[in-house]
Amino acid sequence: MKSVNPPKILILTQGLGVGGLEKTLIRIATGLKRRASFEPQIYAYDHDPKKNVWSADLQHAQIPCLASLKGPGLSRSVLQKIRELVRSENIQIVHTHDLNALVYGALAKLKGGGFKLVHTQHTFLHLDKLKHRIFERIFPRLADALVCPSQSLKNIYARHGFPGARIIANGIDVPDLAYKREDRGAWLELGPLGGEDASSFAKLKALGAQRWVLVLGRVNVGKGQENFLSLWASMDPAFRSRTQVLFVGPPNDPEYLKVLKERARSLPDGERLHWLGGSTRPSQWMGVSDVFVSLSDFEGMPLAPVEASLAGLPLVLSDIGGHRDLGLPATRFVAATEAREVQEAIEGAQAPTESELSETERRYKLESMVQSYEKVYRDVLGLGVS
Repeated sequence: MKSVNPPKILILTQGLGVGGLEKTLIRIATGLKRRASFEPQIYAYDHDPKKNVWSADLQHAQIPCLASLKGPGLSRSVLQKIRELVRSENIQIVHTHDLNALVYGALAKLKGGGFKLVHTQHTFLHLDKLKHRIFERIFPRLADALVCPSQSLKNIYARHGFPGARIIANGIDVPDLAYKREDRGAWLELGPLGGEDASSFAKLKALGAQRWVLVLGRVNVGKGQENFLSLWASMDPAFRSRTQVLFVGPPNDPEYLKVLKERARSLPDGERLHWLGGSTRPSQWMGVSDVFVSLSDFEGMPLAPVEASLAGLPLVLSDIGGHRDLGLPATRFVAATEAREVQEAIEGAQAPTESELSETERRYKLESMVQSYEKVYRDVLGLGVS
């Protein structure tokens, strides 16, 4: 669907970091802009505009982006800004991502927002808090369309009284494979160009010939890093002596990261556990590693395992619905509490074949995701099929 004045979409998110949620909404925005079907813009209501890692991408795509920091608690100024943007920009749809953004979008709609509300829920890790469990039974009622990236997430929404959520898998960019495992030495010589922790990178550089186990993702409770540490001491010393574990990803809570680092230092062979921090080149880490491991307690539709698979890595994943829903080849599913099982899966991991990679790339095409969201937008606006 193309028109002289395509409908405008405001993509609403709390932050613009380097996680999977942020990657997905950037891909949605750039895909919409490229197809000229809808006119997207982004509002990150609690993000330092000086630390927007997506600025260059958005400027290149000519997508307006507003980022600002708010104070603690519910912000009336954020609600006011949403309503101002809707009026001044003639926004027809506000598309929220995850619960916090949904709360703002729903409240703005309640106060006479005059727009349709589309919501995508990427995770339910927050259900450990009573407040959030209550919110998840209230605020989705105000959405005109609910979207989940996986069947397991849709099942959770159904248990909360919302069985009609649509499933739209997150689209994936084909990873940058300028460097592969055989190029690891040359890649290490480039240094920490992705903003990684320099001291950890230097230490890793001195040990580059050994097995690299990549644990890539946001460092947070339930995301698997703590599970890996719990198993490390129970793995064979010979296995540990040949293995470097790379924790790559920004922390949600710096204090939690500090606790994990202190715990890692106390473990046998703890010097082989490397905390690289966030990186602007995750696909390069995938390219030069040997195996991707995620021992998460819960996932919605995680991007990192799909990207790692497309980079040719074998996967060792905790046996949870969010991982099984991915349907990825060369995957070993493990109990996140069994050290021997995880170790054997890492040692026996085999890379996917070329035909398997082609099928995964087809399944997670960016264009398919964008087209699916276009259909949702048309449906809520009553535009029909075009």
